[in-house]
Amino acid sequence: TNMKFGWRPDMPDHRDLRVTFEKVDAPSHITKKSEGVSAQVKGEKEIIDLRPLNGGFPIFDQGHLGSCTANALAAAFHFTLHKMTVENHKDFADFTPSRLFIYYNERLVEGSVNQDAGAMIRDGIKTMSKVGVCPESVWKYDDQNDFFKKQPDDKAYELAQKCRVMGYARVAQDLSQFKACLKNGYPFVFGFAVLSSFQTAEVARTGKMVMPQPTDQQLGGHAVTAVGYDDFQQCFIVRNSWGEGWGDKGYFYMPYEYMCHPALASDFWAINWVEGFKNTSSLSEGKMTIGGAPRHPNVVSLNMRTNMKFGWRPDMPDHRDQTVTFSK
Repeated sequence: TNMKFGWRPDMPDHRDLRVTFEKVDAPSHITKKSEGVSAQVKGEKEIIDLRPLNGGFPIFDQGHLGSCTANALAAAFHFTLHKMTVENHKDFADFTPSRLFIYYNERLVEGSVNQDAGAMIRDGIKTMSKVGVCPESVWKYDDQNDFFKKQPDDKAYELAQKCRVMGYARVAQDLSQFKACLKNGYPFVFGFAVLSSFQTAEVARTGKMVMPQPTDQQLGGHAVTAVGYDDFQQCFIVRNSWGEGWGDKGYFYMPYEYMCHPALASDFWAINWVEGFKNTSSLSEGKMTIGGAPRHPNVVSLNMRTNMKFGWRPDMPDHRDQTVTFSK
């Protein structure tokens, strides 16, 4: 109880790019035991787990702010940067994206910089494409004293131009597309309705989410990142932003049925190409390199606890949104 959320659903936009995935076998980088990635197949059932591919990136804790969209997108950016480093042999720096920088700029687009109003995933990802994101070492995360209302300084915006999202798209709400996206090596960010059955001590302890009951109350909207699926348990592996002490080390398990229900989850976005700093350069100098687009898109996941903040607000429909379709 008393956790922060912050997701608001997107409005429809015909300009959104949409992607469709073809049927594929799990790529080698998912099945290599040396990289610690789990890929188990028994008959028609399988388990795909991308958690080992995040480069040891720690689970965020959004604290008292409804900044879940910024936390989820920052994690997605880091995941994609790490993926491009591994797949394309690029020498990118391993840095932490500034969540508060993202949260300020997505609220700037929405006209709510003076309010902890949450945000839409689309607005966050578009600002990361146009404005970029600076390192958290330059604009630190602070959920106290209304620091979230403060506009980032010139240095933060200058460095943000060196680290931007270069490719992203909306993923269709379809079980086969979700699986194909993850099997191709792409995590995806999305928002879901948080109901009272999710805010229990049992879920906070185990990370095992259950389908809602008619008596459940809706508490808010929350943005997280899917990083795998388990056909045996019929659930997705999801990363939260409530710290590693919540759920299964910051992760939880969402039933397929929940993820695929349009009244319970929406706004699915994958990031497949980012621009980042070179390892051999100084962040203060702002030197960087641009890597080629990876073979597969990526995103990240998150966690929750009781007394947590959310912050996701669903996007409004927009026919301009680009949507990708994954092969099974």
